[in-house]
Amino acid sequence: MALEAGSKGGEEAAAAAAAAIGKARNGKSKKDGAGRKSSDGQEMKMDGAQVAAEYKTLKKLYQKSLDAKDAFSAGVKKVAEGAGFHSATVRSYVKSAVDGKFEERRRLIEQAEDLFALGDPEAAAESEGSTKQ
Repeated sequence: MALEAGSKGGEEAAAAAAAAIGKARNGKSKKDGAGRKSSDGQEMKMDGAQVAAEYKTLKKLYQKSLDAKDAFSAGVKKVAEGAGFHSATVRSYVKSAVDGKFEERRRLIEQAEDLFALGDPEAAAESEGSTKQ
C-alpha cells in the first residue's frame, strides 16, 4: 500500500529516510558524494557533464564488448563440438592461457582430479548408512 503524499505517515517515513541518508553521507550533500580519490588521496569532485559528453563513445565500446563476447562464445561452442569437449572446458583452457594463469589453473585441475579419484562422497555416505542399519 503506497503512502499518500502529505499524509502524516508519509511525511514521517520521508523524514526518516532523509535522516538515514544524511547520516550515511556523514552530513555531505548529494553533490559532495564519495567520489574517486586522486593519486594523493584527496577526494575528487564528481563531474557528470564529463561522463555525459563521453556517453556515446562508451556506449559503442560496451556494445562492441558484448558483440565480441557473443562471437567468442559461438567460436568456443563450434570448436568444442568439433573436438568433442564441453564448451566450459575449452573456454577455461583459452581464458587461463590468455589471463596468464595457465599453470595455476593446471594445478587446480590436478588437485580436483585427485579428489574426484576418491569417488562420490555422497554415495560413500549413503552406503555407510545402509551398512549400519
